[in-house]
Amino acid sequence: MIQDYFLSKMKLLLEADEDSKKLLSDIFEPRDVAVPPDDAWRSLLVTRQGYIRCYGEYYSNKTDQNGCACYIESRDAGLSWRTRFPSNKNALGASAYVPFLDKYCAMRSVEGRGTFFYTADSPDDTPEEIFVCKTEFIDFRLPITLRSKNRIIVIAHERRPEEHPTCFFALLLLSDDGGKTFKIVRLQGAPYYERASENEGVRWQQNNRENTIEELSDGTLLMISRTATNFHYTTRSHDCGDTWEENCPSVFHSTGTMPLLKRLSDGRILFFWCNTQLLPELPEADGLWEDVFTNRDASHCAISEDEGKSWLGFREFRLNELRNHPDFRSIGGILPNLLDKSVHQFEVLELPLGKVLVVSGQGFMLRRVTIFDVRWLYEKSREEDFLCGMQNISCQVYLKSVLGGYRGAGYAGHCAYNRLPGAVMLPNPVEKWKEALYLTSLNDRRLIGREAGAVWNFPAAARGEVRVRARITGQALRVTLLDRWLNPCDPTLKNDSSSFIFGRAATGDFYDYAISFDTEKGVAECVVNGETIVKKLPAFPVGVSYVHLQIVSDDENDGAEGAYISHLAFQAK
Repeated sequence: MIQDYFLSKMKLLLEADEDSKKLLSDIFEPRDVAVPPDDAWRSLLVTRQGYIRCYGEYYSNKTDQNGCACYIESRDAGLSWRTRFPSNKNALGASAYVPFLDKYCAMRSVEGRGTFFYTADSPDDTPEEIFVCKTEFIDFRLPITLRSKNRIIVIAHERRPEEHPTCFFALLLLSDDGGKTFKIVRLQGAPYYERASENEGVRWQQNNRENTIEELSDGTLLMISRTATNFHYTTRSHDCGDTWEENCPSVFHSTGTMPLLKRLSDGRILFFWCNTQLLPELPEADGLWEDVFTNRDASHCAISEDEGKSWLGFREFRLNELRNHPDFRSIGGILPNLLDKSVHQFEVLELPLGKVLVVSGQGFMLRRVTIFDVRWLYEKSREEDFLCGMQNISCQVYLKSVLGGYRGAGYAGHCAYNRLPGAVMLPNPVEKWKEALYLTSLNDRRLIGREAGAVWNFPAAARGEVRVRARITGQALRVTLLDRWLNPCDPTLKNDSSSFIFGRAATGDFYDYAISFDTEKGVAECVVNGETIVKKLPAFPVGVSYVHLQIVSDDENDGAEGAYISHLAFQAK
């Protein structure tokens, strides 16, 4: 298997360097190791020598609009990286290795000429160009090769203005003769999003795009795609991609973000996505083009041991490092690769010693190469004492900002709000040598809403206990268990009947609120002052993985009092 070949090459490099082997062995939870030169999409490969590369563009300064080709390269399984410039200006570059051809391959469209398939013995060689068709497509993914058949699959996209003026539609290009000819399979779309009651405007329609495909052990192809609905959609093919079952919602929450499947050498499957939900649309959203993305600040990973039938983990492996920044739209300048800023989009590579390497994010301020141990996904508990501040907490609120897509030269901030932290670290009122997270509601006309809060992730579980140690000084604290990331300032939780509302303690001390949940029974309960409070949970098919905290207050008391949070904990049962 070709994946084992590249793993063995990287392992040999590590065996020759005991220090690197120890450093890689010591990585467990996610650790950032580099900044790639382009957004995660189609840049990651491994050479025959076992060197890892990420391709992209190099810009000499913050006003340079004309970058030159480059790549970063690691010769120690992703631990250290060096920027290099191709000596061959016509080199193939970013590509995928096709084992039955023993070549690196890529597909691209050339303006005015059509679409071509390129092959070379090495990404450093000038490729052979094979004509595919006169039609020009966009947003190609790197070629996929199957184990069950010598077939090449390339995912691409096209516009279909007769169907929708701004949507991208996905298609597959299939070749059974080593890339000499390709058959085009246009994929069934997902439903357009219909306006829900919480939305005042219309969500941008994205249909079915940025698809990811993985081959299962029996040859079935599993596909998951980006949509405008509240979930990724999924389908399967039993004939190597010629035909597909009806597209249907998956168990994975998300809207307008890119998913990625990755099969490990032992047969387990990883899934990378943003397990997040948008804020309700504002009245000015017309559904014809992008207005703003409010769900691209957290990236997640899950793992399946049964060919995608069930999934474990649902863990945040990245939070947007600039998620609270008041200058989010413009920070960093106006380089072409700065307009998008998010932690969505993924490329993944399996490393030796049970690790995986993930390239994720958009814009060089937020792009990262990250390594973690797959065992981290299997943890059954998590704690947060805020000794490292708010690095593991989402608490952003949004400023009224210029919205929309690319605004022309001099304007950055593609589809983004500027932000402020809706929670802060303050001296703990009881243990004054420590700090605690302080929540309050906000009365600031610069913001798009009044609500503020904090969101914390833990490994998904069907049964477990969440503990919140809080000192409530305001009207009340709303605590909600969820199966996805919801914006800390989301206003819809006001109407969530499953939320626990905890009032101010008479003594003014910290109190441990322990909430036990059982998603199979559909209930959660908490004992407060000897009284058992029971809440009916929504259907959570993969369990609970989040606790969401907000202050309950009326308009007159906004910003006056709130709650101190000194500790969060989770334990699966």
